[in-house]
Amino acid sequence: MSLFRPRVPDDQICSRDLAANIGRRVRLSGLVATARHTPTSDGRDMQFVTLEDEWGLIEVTLFPGTCEPVAYLAMGPYTATGRVEEQYGVVTLTAEKFEGD
Repeated sequence: MSLFRPRVPDDQICSRDLAANIGRRVRLSGLVATARHTPTSDGRDMQFVTLEDEWGLIEVTLFPGTCEPVAYLAMGPYTATGRVEEQYGVVTLTAEKFEGD
């Protein structure tokens, strides 16, 4: 990700700043470490994407109706915009927007 950092806007946070932004809407970028699709209880497709930046991992959730899953992910980088949430001690980003750079 450090190779792409010069192209990332200054208003983005990084993985090490996630916990300090719980409840806030943020924007961040990273490379795809892993991803998986899973059906919701009503049969729609949702997606979990793990992004990686220079400092760590970022768990991003793409819910149908809020941020549609991406059928084919490349390495990236990708930019995710959404709300930082904490549940059971795990900090994640619930995406409102997820796009490749």
